[in-house]
Amino acid sequence: MKGIVRADLHNHLRTGSYMPSGIFNQAIDVARQRLESKGIFALVNFCDRRYEDFSHLKGYERQDLGKALWVPQKEILVVKGQEVPTKSGHLLVLGLDSNIDLASGRTLEDSIKEAREHDGIIILDHPTYKEGIFAGMPYEKIAEFAQKAEGIEVFNGEAELYVPFITPKGANESASRAYIQLFSNNGMGRNLGAVASSDGHSLRELATSYTELEFEDYSRLLNRSKINQELREAIRVSRLKDLYCTPNKYRAFEHMVKLGICLAAEKAGLKKLAWRLG
Repeated sequence: MKGIVRADLHNHLRTGSYMPSGIFNQAIDVARQRLESKGIFALVNFCDRRYEDFSHLKGYERQDLGKALWVPQKEILVVKGQEVPTKSGHLLVLGLDSNIDLASGRTLEDSIKEAREHDGIIILDHPTYKEGIFAGMPYEKIAEFAQKAEGIEVFNGEAELYVPFITPKGANESASRAYIQLFSNNGMGRNLGAVASSDGHSLRELATSYTELEFEDYSRLLNRSKINQELREAIRVSRLKDLYCTPNKYRAFEHMVKLGICLAAEKAGLKKLAWRLG
């Protein structure tokens, strides 16, 4: 049945990689409350395997779809994501199989190629924020890479944080302007979607920003072989009007502080403790 679904396609749940006992049900309950029935959130790895760790925690019954987990009791779909650090900035890739981890530190071109080889759905996340790929890139190059993606994250909840000399001001506004320019000048209307995500690192941020995606038949998402096709097509036709945006400046600052503590503890040889504290 055709319908609109709320989707937070970029969330990490915690600053650290460790997924504590109890977080599975907590995350699913929060997602159900905020995204409602059939809501989707992407749990995104970053140089770790937090999605895989999360998927094996005790909690609600779930169906493992390879690229995602379906929790029938709450009607919530958790999609695997990976935020890939490239030489030109970060790249968000959704719908990777649970045994696939894309390489870090490669060129943007090679990372996109590898993502495509594994049928990944590509979103240019926080493109004009810190570690965004559009920073300092000429428009011609922006248009070139945008054509290789399914969507642009035009609103990122944590990218609302502005810290002089550390993070840029007005990153979401400039990302929206870039999207509008691409949409207007390059005839990419059918193929490039607008996405709003929390990019949260806490349960408090989960699903505070989301994209309303339209599906002809939601049940196709629960077919292992069709998940990516359905999600890719829905993202490509999402527009600015389909976004629900909530700034998370305070939580972003909290994440920045926690990250600094974690990195300092890791440098002191306390890696395991550091990422548990996060």
